[in-house]
Amino acid sequence: MKTKILIVDDELLVRIGIKSCIEWTEYGVEVIGEAADGFEALKLIYQLKPDLILLDIKMPNMDGIELMKKIKGERLDCKILVLSGFDDLQHVKEAMKLGALDYLHKPCMNSNNILEAVMNAKKILENEERPIKVNSNSINGLGKSREILKEIYLKELLDGQAVVESEFVKRCSEYQLRLNNANFSCLVFSVKNILEVQKRYQESNLSILQSSIYNTMSSVLSKEAGTEFFLYNYNIYVIIISAERMVSEKAINKNIDSIVYLTSDALEQFLNIDIVIGVSDIHKSCRGIKPAFDEALKAMKHRFYLEAASTIYYRDLPHVSKQDSLDYISSCIEKLKENLTNHNYVKFNSILDQMIDYVESKACLSEDEVKKLFNAFLLLIKGAKDCFSEMERINQCETLKELYSVWKEIIAEKLESCSENGRYQNCSYLVKKILEFIEENYDKEISLILLSKSFNISPNYISRHFKEETGEALFNYIYTVRIEKAKKMLRNSDLKIYEVGYKVGFKSSVHFNIVFSKLTGHTPKQYKDNLL
Repeated sequence: MKTKILIVDDELLVRIGIKSCIEWTEYGVEVIGEAADGFEALKLIYQLKPDLILLDIKMPNMDGIELMKKIKGERLDCKILVLSGFDDLQHVKEAMKLGALDYLHKPCMNSNNILEAVMNAKKILENEERPIKVNSNSINGLGKSREILKEIYLKELLDGQAVVESEFVKRCSEYQLRLNNANFSCLVFSVKNILEVQKRYQESNLSILQSSIYNTMSSVLSKEAGTEFFLYNYNIYVIIISAERMVSEKAINKNIDSIVYLTSDALEQFLNIDIVIGVSDIHKSCRGIKPAFDEALKAMKHRFYLEAASTIYYRDLPHVSKQDSLDYISSCIEKLKENLTNHNYVKFNSILDQMIDYVESKACLSEDEVKKLFNAFLLLIKGAKDCFSEMERINQCETLKELYSVWKEIIAEKLESCSENGRYQNCSYLVKKILEFIEENYDKEISLILLSKSFNISPNYISRHFKEETGEALFNYIYTVRIEKAKKMLRNSDLKIYEVGYKVGFKSSVHFNIVFSKLTGHTPKQYKDNLL
């Protein structure tokens, strides 16, 4: 006998997605209808008598909670799976007390976890001989509901709710949390190269990976008193650690380091995955759980700047003046926009290199801020029509070094094309030929006299018209081309620095160093050393 499901969500795309992402009939499930709000859903429940409802919490007219109260009040015989956002924890908790079987976070929903939740509900329906009356005043005996309410409470702690000490002690007892009442710290970890790791699992099933991590960590932490582990969202896992009041700080730190080692070692050995862990400072009371989580999350996300890092302590993070950094970056962005407008892509790349070197040294922007910046440049260069796949590649990068490498790949061909079709297109025939001459002869001595003889035009005419049409003085442009070529050689060859200088047209290593430093903000040696 098929399980009949009703989809209730005010977003049309969500309803279409749930209906179409799975061949439901192959699993003994039939989608019998859909509704956009509680009123419409209630009519369909009376009419179609679904076994299972996939129910959004936030909807107009009648929301999911109101609908559940009516279903409960009228003792309608159907089960509920709740769909929620990350900011709906209080409503999810209420839904669980009203008898919901489980909940799915809409931002993380995919065909695998939707199917898993529906099939679990189907098993419950098949094993029931009669409807179970849920006591909304108590969670005792609710099995999975109790575990879900425990998870919701832990997330509330991380979001800064429910931090009154007496309430905390009560909830720890009610949900059987393995936490003491003092000396709190947090570990936050994520799986490195998550997209590649996920491919090892059937149909890239993230829920299988998450379950494997949960089972491994449950085993690892089973003998570690004062700890709770859970999945916060997608690829962010949290361990809350607590200790007795009289334990010394040295002993607490030793215990934290031990759990860090156990976690990394177990996941590498049993699941063959590498993780990066952020470690918070120690906070004396339960009010410190949210700050500890924020610190650990910030430390973990700092891996964006530290490609090889596996464990990052909040206490070791650099502290810089955000405003000073933003002022410098804002000035760079204005120059970058100006050079894009003028089709000066060589100068654009040079300024971008300087800005990225600065951002990397100061770690002054978040990962999201850096990615938004690059996506904005991509839109300016390529336009909104054909850059979505490139934006996805940028958003999937886990470190700044990886992102900049991907950026260079994405943009190299486009910038070359823009240089030919954009800047050259707006220049006179003479200036185009001069640009071509420089590109072909940058490694030789170039002078106004040489150009004058080559094109049979006076030096003053060449100098004046080149600047008018390109926006840049002739020899500044020649130096910029030479330095870009030098940077490429420093990245891709084993030549000595003075050899690179000679190969790009400088007759003196001192002159090469001066020009390189002026255009990049670093000496050639500093630039080469920072590549390693």
